[in-house]
Amino acid sequence: MMERIAHYRELAAQFRQWAESETVPEARDGLLDMARQYERLAIELQASAATAKDEARVQPKPGSPELDGDDDRASCP
Repeated sequence: MMERIAHYRELAAQFRQWAESETVPEARDGLLDMARQYERLAIELQASAATAKDEARVQPKPGSPELDGDDDRASCP
């Protein structure tokens, strides 16, 4: 996933570069919009990856007392 995030950021940079040299305002705005969309996509993927990583870290490992029901804490009120 990190490769996709980097790729989307590279595309965003490319669209910004094209926009810098564009003389037609509507075309420049369109290129900047594409850059924003790719950057937003990269940010959303990065946040999704971080959330998935956090969830994986919190999940009990197979065979752990939390999954086996052998945890004494499970009987505490």
